[in-house]
Amino acid sequence: MNPAQATTRILFASKALRTFGDGMMAILLARYFDILGMKGWEAGLVASSALVGTSLATFLVGRYTERFGRRRVLIAGAVLTALSGVAYALSTSFPLLLLTAFLGTVNATSGDVSALLPVEQAVIAQVAKGQERVKTFARFNIAGSLAGAFGALASGLVGVVALFPGLGEEGATRWMFASYAALGLLTLALVVRLPATAELAEGARRGGLGPSRRRVVTLSALFATDSFAGGMIVSSLVALFLLREFNMDPAVTGAVFFGATFFQAVSFIVSSRLSTRFGLVNTMVFTHLPSNALLIG
Repeated sequence: MNPAQATTRILFASKALRTFGDGMMAILLARYFDILGMKGWEAGLVASSALVGTSLATFLVGRYTERFGRRRVLIAGAVLTALSGVAYALSTSFPLLLLTAFLGTVNATSGDVSALLPVEQAVIAQVAKGQERVKTFARFNIAGSLAGAFGALASGLVGVVALFPGLGEEGATRWMFASYAALGLLTLALVVRLPATAELAEGARRGGLGPSRRRVVTLSALFATDSFAGGMIVSSLVALFLLREFNMDPAVTGAVFFGATFFQAVSFIVSSRLSTRFGLVNTMVFTHLPSNALLIG
């Protein structure tokens, strides 16, 4: 296996572990909010705190990654993931959850908005060449979506863990948070093995957008508008709504999220083929239109 292949496989596996954990935590957090008797606005603030913290971390990652090294940033992210799981397991109050959400790595949404994502994407864009780049990104997203789907399904295990003597529902949820920390340690074991090909290529430009500035700014404005709307339907809040409105069991909620995320993964397979035929922008725009119409419905 050459260094480029090794780099890609490690990134695929680390993304899968991260999105598996996020898929599981989105539903578990909703259950935990309910156990602690948190009000809807408090749960919303925790979710918002996580997104604001991720935004700040993403800005810092984009600004300083090449200075510290991509592998070091990914290693630090894996350590922070492990610490986040421990922090959630120990948090019992609204202020603590708010702080943990801001400083931690848990993604309360259905998509991957991790601060580490830009680093992974930069590495993949560097090691994947020509026509293979779009296909590689598609497979990368498929791996993440499928892992997130199975993570949502795995959240239902909290009902099994709760059967253990002396645990109960709250104790079981804490143990599931601890399993998120274990995923962080597994990710750490992977990213420490990244070869030198993950770093910025020698002689490559270190900063500035150059001729791509207008395109990047335009796409950023588009994605910001899309994310503003998406922020109103954060997965953990949807799960909390289903729990309180329909008393939906975590296992059932996990199955619903599994189905939705599974079909999202299937869409990546189709999108890579459509983009080859119709172009990247056309594929992006004309697939978003029916998707958003269904979302409004």
